[in-house]
Amino acid sequence: MRVKVCCETKDDGSFFVEVTDDGVGFPENFDPSTDGGLGFQLMRTLANGLNAELQFEHDSLGVCARLVKRANGASILPFIRKTGIVFDDRVTHLIGEAFDNACSELHTEQSTVVHEVIAKRIIGAAENGERDLVRLRDAGLTALGLDDDDHPNQGRRAS
Repeated sequence: MRVKVCCETKDDGSFFVEVTDDGVGFPENFDPSTDGGLGFQLMRTLANGLNAELQFEHDSLGVCARLVKRANGASILPFIRKTGIVFDDRVTHLIGEAFDNACSELHTEQSTVVHEVIAKRIIGAAENGERDLVRLRDAGLTALGLDDDDHPNQGRRAS
């Protein structure tokens, strides 16, 4: 029997580990998501601990087990790039998680158009929220007698 191991990391931080063999495949009626011994339990525990997806492909020519860890929020990045809006890393991460959560709630295979609509709404809300945060920060700085550089405004005192 031959075993092949392949690992790949993407620029966005996502990665996968794939183990393939040329054995006889799974027995009939075998469900790798629930069946198996200690090895399968370890794979499922690892996947859950990493918040990763565990995928299996099998036929009479062997088995392919794949652990896929997507970067948190990375799936919204193409939609953000289309808008031309630049968010800081924290905001990008938060809206990416919101997008991933919203898309994971869809129970059927949805089209890219549905994902685009979800992304546009989340990005719009984040953009409005970011503007509100800037206004709130500016009001706070003014009330404290500070400017954008966090230095006291000379001669100004908050009332």
